[in-house]
Amino acid sequence: LEARLAEQGWRWSGKLPVEKVGEFFFQACQDEPLLAFENLRVEVRCVEATTFIIFRKDNPRLAAFRIANCTNDPLFFRQQRTEVPSVEVSPGYSVPFAWYEPTFPRRLEI
Repeated sequence: LEARLAEQGWRWSGKLPVEKVGEFFFQACQDEPLLAFENLRVEVRCVEATTFIIFRKDNPRLAAFRIANCTNDPLFFRQQRTEVPSVEVSPGYSVPFAWYEPTFPRRLEI
């Protein structure tokens, strides 16, 4: 399964692992009009013979992952083996993070 936000400029997600019951997070990317990222929480539930796939915007303060820049230089990162643009983190700041491709290896290019 792949998904995207309905507003203009959002890319399709990577492959989402909805084959098993549970919860995971992924990052949506918008190219236009401005570069933006949105972390989404996905819950997969089975009730009798029906599988529910529930999407919610993730609370940035309670993100599963956070990238902190403790250097004096801007930090640019993205998930390895993806075509998503890099995320910039200014010195002394942090950003919530989720994997763009949840089924790919969890490696960052910095």
